[in-house]
Amino acid sequence: MKSGLPLPLPLLLLPALASAGSLHDEALWRFNFGNDIFFQKDNKLSAGWVVQRHSAPVQSWERLQGMPGFIGSWSEFFEPLSRPDLLKRAHWSVGQVMQTPTDITREERIPDDVPYAGALVLQAGWYAYNDEEFRGLELTTGVVGPPSLAEQTQIAVHRLLGNEIPRGWDNQLKTEPIVNANVMRKVKLLAGDDGFWGWDQALSVDGSLGNLYTQLSLAMEWRFGENLPGGFLYNPLPPGFGMSYKASLPPLRPQRHALYGSLSLRVSAFAWNLFFDGNTYDREYRVPKEPVVWQATVGVHYERPEWALHFTLLRSGADVDVRRLAEAESSEAFGALIFEWRIL
Repeated sequence: MKSGLPLPLPLLLLPALASAGSLHDEALWRFNFGNDIFFQKDNKLSAGWVVQRHSAPVQSWERLQGMPGFIGSWSEFFEPLSRPDLLKRAHWSVGQVMQTPTDITREERIPDDVPYAGALVLQAGWYAYNDEEFRGLELTTGVVGPPSLAEQTQIAVHRLLGNEIPRGWDNQLKTEPIVNANVMRKVKLLAGDDGFWGWDQALSVDGSLGNLYTQLSLAMEWRFGENLPGGFLYNPLPPGFGMSYKASLPPLRPQRHALYGSLSLRVSAFAWNLFFDGNTYDREYRVPKEPVVWQATVGVHYERPEWALHFTLLRSGADVDVRRLAEAESSEAFGALIFEWRIL
């Protein structure tokens, strides 16, 4: 039985992070821990983590603060994100994701299953939004293969928790640099709020271009609950696959907690998936993938003025051709636990 990644010390300090104000008006840190332990499995997309820093929302890019210099200077070139009626935010993040076959006790390569693979990525993003629409752009760079340190991370965690040690990492994808770009557009279709309960529905379109993922996705998103914040839902996806953002606006009662649920139905068309198609210069580890994949994500979200906690579960349709991969699991099943807190 596999267990999830251990929580870092800062997460134990959440109760102490109390101050006046609203989470939606400040810069924030986000820690995202993903694992398939929530579905009692240990294969395909097995684990991942992301640390993100999001700027405070501003009315113009010139007022952006707390970001590395190149993030601030590049923002002025994104004309579609510069409309005066949209709030602007930027982020940087670092993350790691790993994939393993079903039988991690075997040392030899398993040709009838997905390969061992790991990616370590650094991302920078710029996005603009109000309560009616969202526009975003994100750039991803990093590395896949042994330099991603996915092998060392997984083995260390399994040893710490007394779980089975994965033995096939010598067969992982080879070293390759990653360059990817993600774009996203969301539009609010319907919304309602009686001062206590709120709900909304949004349409999301996003695409990724690069050697990590090249895909186009269409999603319908719903949120519903108590003291619902404005803005748009964030769905945690593997680094490079979808954008990172915090497109949130204060609820009607900004000093009170918000408790709400979410549902997202998504369909994605893949032209390229490095974890399935193998290295771009060496197709040795290529496995047959399905070109169109659906995903359903459900979430529970609790937000306070100083911090927030989100828990989501993702289940997909078949993303590999199990008729040709006898030992592979057909679909993905993944859970994510997300902690956010504003910078004091």
